[in-house]
Amino acid sequence: MSLLGKSLLGKNLGAGFAAVLSATVVILGTSAQAQIEVANVADINKNYAEAMFMFDMGFHTGLSSASDIQYEVNPNVEGFMTEDLTFGGIGQIAKMDSKNGGSYFGIGPSASWYFLRKSNWIAKAGAGLLFRRIDVEEETEQGRGNFVRNDVILRPMVSLKYHITPEFAVGPEFSIDTTLSGPRTEAIDEKASLLVGLEVLL
Repeated sequence: MSLLGKSLLGKNLGAGFAAVLSATVVILGTSAQAQIEVANVADINKNYAEAMFMFDMGFHTGLSSASDIQYEVNPNVEGFMTEDLTFGGIGQIAKMDSKNGGSYFGIGPSASWYFLRKSNWIAKAGAGLLFRRIDVEEETEQGRGNFVRNDVILRPMVSLKYHITPEFAVGPEFSIDTTLSGPRTEAIDEKASLLVGLEVLL
């Protein structure tokens, strides 16, 4: 990717992050006005001390360096080893538009670290190792055809969320996909994405 492309991508993702964060604040403000009970900080801390699992679902916002992605969902389930450290697994399901066509599915291990819990806000960083099956439509000399390939990607992630209740939080997530092995496809390799994340403590 050229320096200009990286610069434009950084600006787009930065603007997108601000937009998603602003939308989150607006939604939360509207909820407060509607007298929806806001989580008590003591209850939040107690939940992190007592929770066994964390379930996180990330939804693609359309802000990605892979502009041909129609939708993407990233389910993530991890168990608490300590109040701040979790281990588990992550999945990735995505559909590409008609320009490139195809879809992909991945699953693998993941880990997260909650490095900030202040008032109702939480922030965490993590990473997943995804083993993917990719069905891609490509143009060849013989015409357009379907091709299947497998690859392995590393996905570092960071998120900032706000607890609406002691068990439920919402906010923006940022991730980067880097291919470690397997054939490379420009449409989906080296992909940076902004998602809306929903997190539940179980």
